[in-house]
Amino acid sequence: MTSAVFVERAQSWARELETKELPTAGTLPAARQAAERRHRLPSGLLYSLRYRPPKRIAVDAYEALRTALIAACERERKRLEHEIEIARAAGVGVDHPAMAAAEAAARQSPEA
Repeated sequence: MTSAVFVERAQSWARELETKELPTAGTLPAARQAAERRHRLPSGLLYSLRYRPPKRIAVDAYEALRTALIAACERERKRLEHEIEIARAAGVGVDHPAMAAAEAAARQSPEA
């Protein structure tokens, strides 16, 4: 693979990390900073991947992004499982469309 493929994949992961942080952070810059802090990513990495993509990406930055995305997906999966348990306790049936969608999302594995 060429270095451009790795940069494109890193850009995609960076956008996904920002998107996962957006609901709690409120704004894109705040989401970007929150993701960098939470996952101990180099400051400015997500910004540069979005607005100033490099021609090449360092292996440690690429791997840090991959690990961060896997951790974010795992955190989201656990949250979904918890909400499914709450819904079941409240009597929401398995045949409910929202319950089926939540269970399907909880079974998905991370893309990274």
